[in-house]
Order: sequence, then structure tokens, then C-alpha cells
Amino acid sequence: MYTPDGYVSAQMMKQGRPSYKSGDLHTGTEKEMAEAAHGYLAYAGAYKITDFDEKTNTVTVLHTMSVSMNPTWLGETQKRFAEFKDGLLTITADVNDSKLVWKKAK
Repeated sequence: MYTPDGYVSAQMMKQGRPSYKSGDLHTGTEKEMAEAAHGYLAYAGAYKITDFDEKTNTVTVLHTMSVSMNPTWLGETQKRFAEFKDGLLTITADVNDSKLVWKKAK
């Protein structure tokens, strides 16, 4: 989610993550909690659009993490690349090979 006043919030979850056997938020086994964390990513903070490439129809956006599930990202600024083509918005990053593809709902 991008807000008009310059903030981004991102949450991504791997499908099929199993529930903790205990059923409690804070009392999974170490293995269960590690698997859950490995399948989830969340952060929020300021964003800034820095570049637009007309040839590729790609926007470069900087995300600065104020909060993050991954503590190593706190305060970090990372690039994201947003391309709009054939009715699809594709967002990629320079820190991994993940790709988000969005299609506008009718």
C-alpha cells in the first residue's frame, strides 16, 4: 500500500503456512516459529519516487523502513522497481528475486 503522503506498508505471506500446534500466538515451537517467520515479510516507512524510464515504463522507488519484521532492515533504504505493462503492475527489488504482479480489480 502506498499513501499519497509518502508512506508505504508491505506485507507478504507464503501460502500454506501451518498453524502452531498449540493454537496460541506466542507459544509455537522454535521450529514452528522459524518456519512462520521464513514465510512472512512485513515492513513500513517512507517512500520516494526517484526516477522514471519512459522506454521501459519503469518507476524507481526508494523504501526506507521505519518498522520491519526483519530487524536488519530497520532504517535501511532499498530500491523497488515498478513497471506497468499490458494492464499489469510488476514490482521487483534489488535485494532479492521476488516479484509482485498486480492486476487492477474491475
